[in-house]
Amino acid sequence: MFKVDDFVKWAYGNLLNNTTRAVVGEYLVHKALDSSTRQRIDWDAYDILYKCFKIEVKSSGYLQTWNKERKYSKITFDIRKKDPWLSKKNEYLGKACRYSDLWIFCVHNEKDIKKQILLMKLNGNSIVPQQNGLINNLVIKKVLD
Repeated sequence: MFKVDDFVKWAYGNLLNNTTRAVVGEYLVHKALDSSTRQRIDWDAYDILYKCFKIEVKSSGYLQTWNKERKYSKITFDIRKKDPWLSKKNEYLGKACRYSDLWIFCVHNEKDIKKQILLMKLNGNSIVPQQNGLINNLVIKKVLD
């Protein structure tokens, strides 16, 4: 029997996985902003529509599932101009640009692989309640062309 909860635990249970961490970051920002954004669309030109702002959420972390030596990763975010995929039109824009209005950078700060990974830590001004001893913060950076 198919159960959505079982599937989510199976498919997304490892929050150190880069793609899962990215989705968690998007979800936390979506909830923190109380965004009315539609359901998440993979590979869309932006992640969240908040009021009139198209927001791109970028996530990174010190620990990676693929790093067996457990060296800490360098925290970086890529906001280079790219040709964005426009899901509503089902096509690429056709030119490289920074399609989003705002970028939110999420950093998973945990450095102990043995700890249960429950939350990501977002850097900046606190706007999400403290849970399990980790404070979630938020930074918004506007990048102009």
